[in-house]
Amino acid sequence: MIYLASPYSHPDPVIMQNRYELARNYTFKEIRKGLPMFSPIVHCHDMYLNCKGAESNFNYWREYNIQMLRFSTELHILTLPGWRDSQGVAFEMFAAEERSIPTVYVNG
Repeated sequence: MIYLASPYSHPDPVIMQNRYELARNYTFKEIRKGLPMFSPIVHCHDMYLNCKGAESNFNYWREYNIQMLRFSTELHILTLPGWRDSQGVAFEMFAAEERSIPTVYVNG
């Protein structure tokens, strides 16, 4: 499985929605190629918007994301604006490196 890391949290909900849509589009494109792809943003965005108590920040989802990363054989980083400053992306990169999971940078 390929794990897609991408920035998400932002004070501006329009930017968060745009980041979600870009991650969703990339995920769908890769799935259509027959690649097994998991994006925590795509998977959890709707829960954040619609489930009482769900949060958008990295710490809230960290343990869930690390569990999914453990099943991954490759990490793709969607290089959207803000990816270098994202606490979540930085952690996912670190966790992948610890597990010797190859990393691929993809244009956002």
